[in-house]
Order: sequence, then C-alpha cells, then structure tokens
Amino acid sequence: MHVGWVTAKTEQFHFEGAPPKAYISSQGVQRTFCEYCGTALTWQKEGNSEIDVTLASFHCSEDFPPSDELWTTHRPAWDLPDHRLKQWLEDFPD
Repeated sequence: MHVGWVTAKTEQFHFEGAPPKAYISSQGVQRTFCEYCGTALTWQKEGNSEIDVTLASFHCSEDFPPSDELWTTHRPAWDLPDHRLKQWLEDFPD
C-alpha cells in the first residue's frame, strides 16, 4: 500500500540512459514512467525546484530511510502508523 518517495533538488537528479516518458497528470503536474512496463518514476509540480522520485527507482533504496508519512487521512484501517515517523494528515504544509 505504501509508495516510498525521495525528494531531490531538480538540478541534483538525472536519469541514466534514455529519459523516461512524461505526461501531464493534472494541471501543472508532470509525471514520468517507464515506457516498457509503465512503472511510475517521478512526480513534479511545474515551477518547483524539487522532484519526487519513487524509491523503487533507485538501485540503493536502503540509502533513503523514511522520515515522514504523508496523506495519513487516506490510510486504510489495517495500515498502522509508524510512530517513529512524522505524521502528516495530507501533504507537507506550504
């Protein structure tokens, strides 16, 4: 049920090899995905200097331990919170 994301500065992140396919998923939001299997790779809001990258996209995902849980208002009843992490009802505050 969880999707781990790593947030990075746009200028500090790049894909190796061919760039993924991109599409506008909603006004001002671009997502990328693998053109072969359809796996979601990134999420970025237009004009934002940061990009969110799915944790599974990295070869070394263990290098990025979680620090927060977002959108906890949508947590299924069976998905217990990890109290070691900061909890956010929705997204990070602006």
